[in-house]
Amino acid sequence: MKYSRFWAATVAVLVLAVTVGPFAIVTHGGDPPPSSPHKAVSTDEKIDRILDRLDRIERRLNEIAPPRAGEFKVNLAPQAARAATRTWTLDESTGLPNMPQKPTPRSTTFKNCGAEGSGGDGELNRLKNRVDKWSEWIPVKFGAVRNLDYPAELPRKRAAWPLETREAVSRYEGVPIAVEGFIAYTKAEGPESCNCGEDADDMVDFHLSLVTSSEDDKSDSIVVEVTPRIRAQHPKWTYDLMKSIKKSENRVRISGWLMLDQWHPEAVGKSRGTIWEIHPIMEIEIKDGGRWVKADDWEPEE
Repeated sequence: MKYSRFWAATVAVLVLAVTVGPFAIVTHGGDPPPSSPHKAVSTDEKIDRILDRLDRIERRLNEIAPPRAGEFKVNLAPQAARAATRTWTLDESTGLPNMPQKPTPRSTTFKNCGAEGSGGDGELNRLKNRVDKWSEWIPVKFGAVRNLDYPAELPRKRAAWPLETREAVSRYEGVPIAVEGFIAYTKAEGPESCNCGEDADDMVDFHLSLVTSSEDDKSDSIVVEVTPRIRAQHPKWTYDLMKSIKKSENRVRISGWLMLDQWHPEAVGKSRGTIWEIHPIMEIEIKDGGRWVKADDWEPEE
């Protein structure tokens, strides 16, 4: 007999309590006896073990009670929680965070479209379709992203990338950042492989061009994208709202995951200034009346 998702989640919480217990004793009960044969375990290692167990519980719960189409899977141990225990330093040469331990991207099936989409590059699509959040987005300057180097030769399929290319891209891809600027251009895209070629309004990306000045055009912009999976969590993030933000010429702060889209090198200097993107956007804020207002709460002037 299958458990309901409610009871499955309840069981998981009980398992977590049992799992955390021993570590709590070790953490708060003082040093182990001198005769203890066990190797000392750091706090990070303890947290990793707990989160690894939660990962296994999560997979089992989703096997016992598979989510319905369009429903998010049980997510008990977000990788952001694991990475939040790590530290990062600012790379002065680029102005971007140097984060050796990045959160592992988490993607979902959404309206029957799997994390790898359909066609294109499944590895890239999984990055575009990630849904994991971050506790505090790291502010970086516009130029840190706009001027960030990338390998000259990039095969469309990441599986064909040589090791040195992967290492160069992975140094910064996947860092959680926030960039300020202005929206110069908006477009509701048509069918794309990441969205399984669907063209329904709730299954297309919104492409926004972020620039440093309201007078700049998109040829020197950073492309930042609103995806269907994240939009489902923010009902107010409609395309009309994106156009209203652009029309207002208000300063914006875009937070999300830094990602390299290797499919658009020919567009650099034309419709974009770099193939580095913030994709997906996880938070949009508008500077209004001297204060930052989340897009969920912002009301455009008539």
